[in-house]
Amino acid sequence: MSTDNRSGVLPRRSLVLALAAALAPFSYASAQQVVAGPTEILTPAAGTYTTTADGEPGHAFRAHGGGVINAVDDMILTTSGAGAFGISSEGAGSSVTVAGGQIATTGSQAHAVSATSGGEISITGNDISSPMHVQTSGVDSHAVRLSGAGTRGTVSKTNIATLGNGSYGARIEGGASIDFAGGVDVRTGGTDAHAISATGQGSKVTAQATFITTGGDRSVGLFVQDGARANIAGSVIVTTGAQSHGMDVAGSGTSAIYSGGSITTSGDGAFGIRATDSGIVNLSSTDVSSNGTASAIYADNANVTLDATNVYSLYSGIGALHATNGSTVRIVNGSTVGVEYEQAAGITVEGGAAGPTRVDIVDSRVYSTFGPAIRLGAGSTHVRAENTRLEGETTMLHATSGADGVLELVRSNVTGDAIADAGARASVFVAEGSVWSGAANHLADISIDGTSRWNIAADSTAAHLALDGNATFTGPVGGFSTLTLANDLTGSGGVIGMRARLGDTSGLPDASDRVLIEGNVTTTGTTLIDVAAQGSGAWTDSNRDGKIDATEGLSLVQVAGTSRADAFALRGGYVAAGPFQYVLKAFGPGEASQSQSALASGPIQWDYRLGNTFLCEGKPCDPTDPTDPGEGDNGAGHDEGRPAVVPQLPSYLVAPTAFLAYGGQVTDTLHQRLGEIRNVVPGSHTGGEMFVRYIGSRQSYRSDLDFNRYGYGFRQQNNTLQLGGSILSFAADTSVLRAGWAIDKGTTSVTPSAADGRSHARYDASGVSAWLTWQDVGGMYVDGILGGRRFSGDVGTDLRGEDVARLHASQVFASVEAGYPFAIGNGWTLEPQVQARWQSVRLRAFDDKDGVAVDETSASQTTHRIGIRAGRMSDPVFAPYLRADLLHTVGRRQSLTAGDGTTDYAFELGRPGTQYRVGAGGTYRFATDWSVYGEGDYQGSIGSTGFRGFSATLGVRLNF
Repeated sequence: MSTDNRSGVLPRRSLVLALAAALAPFSYASAQQVVAGPTEILTPAAGTYTTTADGEPGHAFRAHGGGVINAVDDMILTTSGAGAFGISSEGAGSSVTVAGGQIATTGSQAHAVSATSGGEISITGNDISSPMHVQTSGVDSHAVRLSGAGTRGTVSKTNIATLGNGSYGARIEGGASIDFAGGVDVRTGGTDAHAISATGQGSKVTAQATFITTGGDRSVGLFVQDGARANIAGSVIVTTGAQSHGMDVAGSGTSAIYSGGSITTSGDGAFGIRATDSGIVNLSSTDVSSNGTASAIYADNANVTLDATNVYSLYSGIGALHATNGSTVRIVNGSTVGVEYEQAAGITVEGGAAGPTRVDIVDSRVYSTFGPAIRLGAGSTHVRAENTRLEGETTMLHATSGADGVLELVRSNVTGDAIADAGARASVFVAEGSVWSGAANHLADISIDGTSRWNIAADSTAAHLALDGNATFTGPVGGFSTLTLANDLTGSGGVIGMRARLGDTSGLPDASDRVLIEGNVTTTGTTLIDVAAQGSGAWTDSNRDGKIDATEGLSLVQVAGTSRADAFALRGGYVAAGPFQYVLKAFGPGEASQSQSALASGPIQWDYRLGNTFLCEGKPCDPTDPTDPGEGDNGAGHDEGRPAVVPQLPSYLVAPTAFLAYGGQVTDTLHQRLGEIRNVVPGSHTGGEMFVRYIGSRQSYRSDLDFNRYGYGFRQQNNTLQLGGSILSFAADTSVLRAGWAIDKGTTSVTPSAADGRSHARYDASGVSAWLTWQDVGGMYVDGILGGRRFSGDVGTDLRGEDVARLHASQVFASVEAGYPFAIGNGWTLEPQVQARWQSVRLRAFDDKDGVAVDETSASQTTHRIGIRAGRMSDPVFAPYLRADLLHTVGRRQSLTAGDGTTDYAFELGRPGTQYRVGAGGTYRFATDWSVYGEGDYQGSIGSTGFRGFSATLGVRLNF
């Protein structure tokens, strides 16, 4: 807020009057000091000109009939008669110019400066530090008055002051115009005064760098009426009296443009701006504030635009901006409208006899510290907020009795409740990417378009909801809310976000948010319910019949009227609470249980309930007495069935088994790794070899755990490329010692077989190993391997997509193998073999997309192999062989724990058991130092559990 620190202005004006009175006896004053008639051009000398006459004769300077007076030196003009004139310019062609000095009148209804009927005046000071002074002190007097079409005035570097009641600093009427060209100070001190007034069609005021002040009650800084126009720039208006408005604009065709300045009122009942009766006000880059009880801006059947403008009210109970009776208000381009008074609204909007009132707010902010951002009063109203912040204490919108209004949110993020009192009709439309966070209280219509979101902060009520976008329950913390629709749910469907408590560890009962529809559901598509579950999982299938009954689970949506089974569905197909899976069941007419109704109207026609499914192996579940699995128990041990888990959990449970199977195939045997090595001919005491080989397999696994213990089989495909080399040392007795290394890179794809839902995983594997192999002259060998490997990959499901979880695991392994060939004739040998292979895998802890928390898991196993290999080694070029193995895997049964992060459930892991393997292979030396080798195998299980499938390896070796 600007203040005038040009101290001494009013004291200097009083000095003018005192000086004039003191000089009067020494300077004879006639009724007319200087008069310029037709064709006369007069240039008065500097000095003091005084008249004491009343009315028409009382002119200090008068130009009429085309006369011209140019007073270019400092002048002191004083009049003391009632209705007298300091200067007067009358008629077309007449003009009076005064440059520097003082003009003062003391009589009632006097005019310090007057121009009529096309006359012109020009008043200017020497400079800002030595301005011209124009003052009146009489009642109903005018410092400047211009009237009549063609009448013009220019004022610059001038201080204008009126002291009398009902006086005017500047009065422009009847088509006259005035230009305040800068450095002008206009002040009024009396009651019912006007600092600047422009009335009548064609009248115009322009002002630049002008300071306008009123001190009396019922006074106006700038008054524009009846078709007049004002254009004010870079100026300041201040009023201090009661009911003294900064700007008052009224009448059809009346307009005021105000830019780059400020308007401040401090008296009770004083509007910063009052626009009425079709008046037009355009504000830009301006601050408007009222520090009294009135609004900063009041628009009654008017048109008001705020562009980059700040509007503030301190004590107004109505609000900072009050628009009523058919007004149109635009608030744009970073404007701010705010109030700090108790229960006051930032903007109050009312309709009226003149028609609906509309307020458009674009790229701006409206706030109330202790009340609603927007209040709708009686009548038809429409408020549109685009890319705008609406900030109330707790309320965004309050509609009072008699209101019939709409709040439209466009590309806006708004927080606060919307409340409609009894007898009010209020609607909220949320569109074009808007977000509304708050509760609805007795609204008529709520519309959420396909790009927008409503965060439901508490219990809410509305007559009708048109849902194309997202409506999500968000509060209160620790509790649940209900949305009640008195009539219908319409729209294309959209998404409803809910919270549900399932299996609280502190013993709180299961509960959820809920939608109650007293009317019908007429959506054109399915409304998806996105449930965020809390808790470790609850047992809702009370009779354990494998389905949700009408009294089981949680009721999410109830409908009193018509609906359909597919009107609602779970987003993603299921809800996860801990590791368990919950689904939605629709109960229609004749199926819904009336005992479950929460509808105020009574009977329930449709009930959409959330519950878990009890799965049985290969048949419907038989009802038995259910037992809640409880904390730390996975529900295993029942004779009939188990609760379904989330579809991705089977992939987690089979991952360690699959990793161990992959590692076992890559580690495998000496001959699979290098081919036949007994025919390598030493070229010296040392040598070397390099090899590269491909390993591939397809196999299936059947768990040794039964269905109720969450035993899952799976299909697995492995593809690996291994590169390695050895250093050979040949002893005198032709025994050979190899020290080698290898790196491997591969993938494994795993698809569990699960009634809980389809999931799949693909992992990348990278390993490194080293070995030491001894072979004597008789063919006996001992081979030892040590190494490690890392796995990483994604688990996906059909319902959640490819990125449900990211798994990381590490593996260490060791193997010792020995064999000794016996000749059986015709170049063939039988070679008994034994091998012991140990592996350990560690799966890192992780959380998945459904919030399932999996703890770190370790699994170890030792596989013992005994086998026989029949081969022909007599041919150094081609060495074929057949093989048969028995493999038995031992190790303590491990478990994987999964839950919600507070309560864990332990799920056992499957083991391979005992397997058999048969295969055939060979080595072919196609050059002196080059060999190609390979093997194909089939592995089967002894018994009904374990692995079955085919594998193959193909490699090339270079000796040097």
